[in-house]
Amino acid sequence: MLKSIALSTLLVASMSASAVELNTANTNSGIHVKATDQSSPAAGLIVSVTNVPQLNGASFTTDERGRVFIPLSLNASRSVNIVASDDMDMSVASTTVFRSHSR
Repeated sequence: MLKSIALSTLLVASMSASAVELNTANTNSGIHVKATDQSSPAAGLIVSVTNVPQLNGASFTTDERGRVFIPLSLNASRSVNIVASDDMDMSVASTTVFRSHSR
């Protein structure tokens, strides 16, 4: 019993120590996202946009380098909320990017 409590505490401590960061780069056709966890690539994260109806719940998975491209063309300038989740659907990072519409 004591071992399982100690193991649970260790798992919770290691999950809360995780510091996933999302770095983004805008292009005309979408947003490049790079996820890192303590400066190492964060592979296998599920990345989604929460406030753009045209994506309609689509999600994208980071590759072995922690990168993913979100295709996105907008008719107007707006902010885009990006959320990264782990394989247990727990949000581990989020950011907001401003996309300006270029004519």
